Amino acid sequence: MIEFKKRLSSDFAVGKVYLTLMAGGLLMVRLYGGTGLPCLFKAFTHLPCLTCGTTRSLLSFTHFNWQAAVAYNPGLMLFGSLAALFFAADVLASFFGKKAVIDINKVPRSLVLLLVVVGMTTNWAYLIWMGI
Repeated sequence: MIEFKKRLSSDFAVGKVYLTLMAGGLLMVRLYGGTGLPCLFKAFTHLPCLTCGTTRSLLSFTHFNWQAAVAYNPGLMLFGSLAALFFAADVLASFFGKKAVIDINKVPRSLVLLLVVVGMTTNWAYLIWMGI
């Protein structure tokens, strides 16, 4: 599913932008204190949105409190962990002049869509059940 292809010089610029955004986001959460912004979706519906708990999850993550980070938003931590593993594979591949590419064309679109919908629905049900 993950293929390694020839790396282009423009790939490094895009990677630097993503790395800067990720590091900046974690730094802002760490420095800002994690109070977060009020959720308009929750204010109107009294239900958590799909990203409710993200700020608290990232703040717990920066304090190395893994259990709380997963408890606040498990979908975010799962997706974030997979993204970090892919990023690590891409960094390793860059030493050999290659880039890691996820080719989802080999997997039926209906299966990918089903997994995304089930994952998001399960995460949202968890957030509602936990009262996040």
